[in-house]
Amino acid sequence: MLYLAVALIVLIWLVFNSIALGRIKNNINLTVNQIKNYSLFVWGVPFLGAIFIIGHMPAYEPEEKGNGENFLLTTTNLEEQFSNEFGVSFSEVVTASESNNIDLEKYKHYFPYWFRHWIASLGDKVGADFSAYELTHSVVLSRSPFSFAKAVDTAVGYNLNRMRQLLAGINCFNEDKCAVFIFDDEELYYSYLGQFYDEEGEFSQSSGVFISLPFKHLVVKSVVLSEIEHVLVHELTHLLLSDNDLPVWIDEGIAMSVESRLAGYNVYQKNLNMEKHSVFWEQDRLESFFSGAGFKEAGDLSEYSYDLAMKLVSVFSSDWSRFAQFVNQATREDAGQKAAEEILGIDLREFVMHFIADD
Repeated sequence: MLYLAVALIVLIWLVFNSIALGRIKNNINLTVNQIKNYSLFVWGVPFLGAIFIIGHMPAYEPEEKGNGENFLLTTTNLEEQFSNEFGVSFSEVVTASESNNIDLEKYKHYFPYWFRHWIASLGDKVGADFSAYELTHSVVLSRSPFSFAKAVDTAVGYNLNRMRQLLAGINCFNEDKCAVFIFDDEELYYSYLGQFYDEEGEFSQSSGVFISLPFKHLVVKSVVLSEIEHVLVHELTHLLLSDNDLPVWIDEGIAMSVESRLAGYNVYQKNLNMEKHSVFWEQDRLESFFSGAGFKEAGDLSEYSYDLAMKLVSVFSSDWSRFAQFVNQATREDAGQKAAEEILGIDLREFVMHFIADD
């Protein structure tokens, strides 16, 4: 009888936990850390943890499309605001810019409107169900519910604050708000990216990209925050570093390191040890690493390039002050060779070859 009572209690506990964990998992607005913490709470506090979650986290239901009107960006409203502020129609300024007949000093004041108008008009082009919301830290273009846009904005603000502290001493982009485009359809995602690459080029699989033209913006694929949080961290790092003329290996190495440290994510760390690196790399392959070409090719060369970049950044950044100086002076033209000589006191290529061979 006692065993039956215990079994019944355990069964009820598991049912409650299953319901609570289901609500946690299905909430698209939770970050990875929130999902982890809530799940630990459910298992660590029998019954009370699950009851609390069930009582305070209702089953997820998509919002009505109408929510968030006060944050909505539309081309009509932006053009009206522009005309009221500057006394000239937005279309006149566009025409003047196309003919290179525009006052550059005024353009600085026009830029915030131009930036937002481009996002709003893009939303009209990619689909009528897409909406652009201007929030505290970002402008989010998506066809997801407004609550998801708010959750993304919160994640952007939280991570940008931590990243700026982490990258202290390095020149970082600090203008306007971050633009984040979210596509829930893979075909639409790659179709959008296609305009920024050569038509004959082969796409490597990705979950997110930082694009600098025509305006700096992040493009991510997925509408579940816990799936894209590490992608946001990686691409936001590229945004922060985008005012520098960095070699690809430094740019990607820092982005991978920040992603690993802040989001706990590193896709290569379990597979690529230094023994594999020493076998893989040859002189011609190293040149593709330094030029940045190796990062663009799908397959082993790309994977080894990303991993080696992260390992080198880890070594050089042990003296953060000198590393920040190195990053601020490094240029893409020579892959950071001159800056390495002047700041780190090394011949970069020789150091990397010894680093690979010695480990």
